[in-house]
Amino acid sequence: MPSKTLPTWLQLLAILLVAWLLKTQLFGHRGAGASSDDWTPEQIHALAATVKAEEVVMYTTTECGYCHQAKAWLNQYGFAYTECNMSVDSRCE
Repeated sequence: MPSKTLPTWLQLLAILLVAWLLKTQLFGHRGAGASSDDWTPEQIHALAATVKAEEVVMYTTTECGYCHQAKAWLNQYGFAYTECNMSVDSRCE
């Protein structure tokens, strides 16, 4: 039976995609010089309220620690997103 482990390049691509989505959602509204220190938790929650689940697709794997961290952060601030776990659903690949 073939292994369900994804190639390293595909895992890296998923991580980079998540990082880019977070950056554009958070800092794209504030300009190039904004950092996370410039945002209060209330502002992040307010931004999260404007995001629809169909606007953010997070490609994850079961084994990806960074994916778990990113999901925890999104959940902490109430961001809606659609998760596509490539370890579980072959349609995500």
